Amino acid sequence: MIRWRHLHSWPTGSSGAAPGIAAARAGADTAMASTDPVIVLLLLAFWLFAHPWVGIWHDTHLYAVQAMRHLLPAEFEHDLYFMFGSQDAFTIFSSLYVPLVAALGLEPATGLLLLCAHLAWAIAATVLVRYFVRGFHLCLALVLLVTMPGSYGPYEVFGFSESFLTPRPFAEALTLAAIACVLHRKLAAALLFLLAAFAFHPLMALAGAAFVGIYVGFERPRAVLGATLLGALGMLLLGYWRVAPFDRLFITMDPAWFEQVAITASLVTWEGWDLVKTLNHAAVALGVVFTAALSARGTERRFFLSVALGGVAGLLVSWIGTGLTHNVLMLQIQPWRTLWLVQWSAYLAAAWLVRTYWREGRTFQLLLAALLIATLTRDSIGGILAALAGAALVWQTRSHRPIALSRTAAILAYGLLITLTLLFWIPALNTQAMQMVAMARRPDTQHLLLSTWLWNFTRGGGGALCALALFLFAAKYHAKGSKLPHLIAFGMAISALGTALITLNRSSAFWSGADDATRKAIQETFLPHIPANKVVYWEEDVKASWFILHRSNYASSTQLVGLVFNRYTALEGQRRMLQLRSFGMRDSVAVMNETQRTLALQQLPRPSFAGLVRLCQDPVLDFVVQTYDYRQGFLAQVVDQQHKTTYYLHDCRTLRPAIPTAQPAPT
Repeated sequence: MIRWRHLHSWPTGSSGAAPGIAAARAGADTAMASTDPVIVLLLLAFWLFAHPWVGIWHDTHLYAVQAMRHLLPAEFEHDLYFMFGSQDAFTIFSSLYVPLVAALGLEPATGLLLLCAHLAWAIAATVLVRYFVRGFHLCLALVLLVTMPGSYGPYEVFGFSESFLTPRPFAEALTLAAIACVLHRKLAAALLFLLAAFAFHPLMALAGAAFVGIYVGFERPRAVLGATLLGALGMLLLGYWRVAPFDRLFITMDPAWFEQVAITASLVTWEGWDLVKTLNHAAVALGVVFTAALSARGTERRFFLSVALGGVAGLLVSWIGTGLTHNVLMLQIQPWRTLWLVQWSAYLAAAWLVRTYWREGRTFQLLLAALLIATLTRDSIGGILAALAGAALVWQTRSHRPIALSRTAAILAYGLLITLTLLFWIPALNTQAMQMVAMARRPDTQHLLLSTWLWNFTRGGGGALCALALFLFAAKYHAKGSKLPHLIAFGMAISALGTALITLNRSSAFWSGADDATRKAIQETFLPHIPANKVVYWEEDVKASWFILHRSNYASSTQLVGLVFNRYTALEGQRRMLQLRSFGMRDSVAVMNETQRTLALQQLPRPSFAGLVRLCQDPVLDFVVQTYDYRQGFLAQVVDQQHKTTYYLHDCRTLRPAIPTAQPAPT
């Protein structure tokens, strides 16, 4: 058994002590200094690997175009995303983003604000983790939080501390700060942090509000019950008086609107979830947190139990509000988002369990390892494994005579865990990689398959295993008298940091289809023909319309992400996407279910000049940019020499009277 004699510190909560652990918190952190250069370098390297800077991508597009709209209102006046209201109305984020964009430019401002968000998140997370663990286990918890899968909820769309800029990491940081203040009995400061979190992203702050209510309720049940009843009564009255957004509490989403939400944004509907996978992920995280709650005492128990109950409440309300009924407010606030705090706390709980029970013998070590394997296999058997391992661990902590495994039995049990990992984790990575390659439809399949598999391996927990192995080796030199392990560990840390910096992708992700020279040529050639208030459809790339041409876009799945918040966006978006589908455009298939998406893509017609003419009959569309060469009808063209692609600009005003007599095949 490895004993980290010089690495352990054993702080406990303010109320009670874990079995076998000294009760004093003050002075307990006499082990590994948190400023040790090797550990600091490794943590920085792990963070850079897990949070690469790749420019503007994912949901950053939405907040970036909102900032652009503030600066160029005429250019984005007729964009589908803004026509009936956008997410900008629910956050103060643009008040920070817009001045920076005006002063620095879009991409530098995005990078700077993302750096601030990550710093705030890292500080808040460290402060909260430090309340429970110190020294070696503080670093262990941070390694888990940085490198283990942070995704939560359906479709793995969202994760905590995301590597792209949105208000979410700011709201997460403020929520974690509020929870830390609650633990230190500073309720006034906690409420201020929580209000700030709601101002940045109300949906993410719900987890903090649920935690504070449950945590304080354990100590003051009558006060919290009274406040909850008053709050519920206030919401009902505001809804009755039709004060937004509480007026939506009494509205059921009509079938036409719900149909579009279920297709395009199925992650907000209970029916649209892959329940086995989603609930399995939630079961793993909840299993680890409940294990810690039932194994702890005092403050630790209240904390973990409050987090777990908040997650369960979010799932229950989601089922009632979006499964049993189609309540508009429940569909919009997405109560299941409380799972982000559960997923975050699961890694803190894991570090706390290791700190508390690792020295208790082989049985405890085996069960802790099983919880780690459950996290890796959360797409398959993870939920069952977490429940069994967690229940066994709680039983052992409460047993007067815990089971003592022999060395042979421990080896056999570890062999079983490794076998389960190989049988359920690796095949899942292979399946995901092949599905992603199939969707890409690129000729370099073998090279793409290898890179995609490595990406899935890193994202699915393989990176965490490598990071943990490197971290444990680097930490172990504290128990050695020789300087050689220290030098090796320092060299490993420098190598890891250097590799992270070298592989950091600093290239702009505005638009992957063209380099800077081509983007400049597009602006110089196309923009003189496109007035500021016109609407453009760029073939399958809304980013080009927004960030190269600075013009309103006709339709795309990206513009429809807010359709759950507005019925008119859903219905008008459906009309426009049907137009694009009849033209054969792949981005008209805004379906989250992969099987349904594949079938819909196979049924698309081949793009043709006659289809382009029919598309241009829509009076709201002014210009179309495509890569298909119809040998007629284009206004201007730009050649991308690097990618051997030509972009053709079509003016719909000249095509509306056209009656095509032939359909030449595009080249």
